[in-house]
Amino acid sequence: MTLSLRGVTKTIPLGDGRHVDLIRNLDFDLGPGDSVSVVGRSGSGKSSLLNILGLLDQPTSGSVELDGQSLLGLPDRKLSTIRGRHISFIFQQFHLLPRRTALENVWTPLAHIRDREMWRQRRELAAEALARVGLAGKEDAVPETLSGGEQQRVAIARALVHRPRYVLADEPTGALDGETAQNIMDLLLDATRSQRAGLVLVTHDIQYATVTDRQFKLDEGKLVPLVAERSSR
Repeated sequence: MTLSLRGVTKTIPLGDGRHVDLIRNLDFDLGPGDSVSVVGRSGSGKSSLLNILGLLDQPTSGSVELDGQSLLGLPDRKLSTIRGRHISFIFQQFHLLPRRTALENVWTPLAHIRDREMWRQRRELAAEALARVGLAGKEDAVPETLSGGEQQRVAIARALVHRPRYVLADEPTGALDGETAQNIMDLLLDATRSQRAGLVLVTHDIQYATVTDRQFKLDEGKLVPLVAERSSR
């Protein structure tokens, strides 16, 4: 199952009849097990790209497709179902529920995917997900008692608990110190690859970008391969 953009443009009005194309006539494919990083200056459209891939926003023109079938024009409820079942997000801020245990935080997505069997097994599935990110024994810990790195591990476990096909990560190490950030990045890549989930990583750090299978810079609305950019200098 491939998530694709075809001829996608995202235009933002600036006022006085002016506008800017954050994304311009973009084609992109993300398949099972793919890992892709996107770097770019602030305001270049990286988050807009993730929002379109994650069905949170619609392009000005072009289409978002799942295995060649356009998703645009579907009712919001249908889009929400597809997003909840197949797509997960990881952000710079952990967005954990306060005063809820790690176990409760991790099983939260299972309440939204309309899979009764998964919901019945939520405790076991959440515990397994926490163990995969090295937090076995922390099931009853609340976010306030965890370090930043541990909180991001909980967020990764939450993103992967229902085995999504795609994980979209927006600066997932931005709030962490260097050594912790590297550990989290290694964990994220290992976890998504083990589940054959496609990963799109938005980062400002070239060091982290180079560990994915493909690396791009979003520049003037286009995805430019980093290898091609470096070789042109």
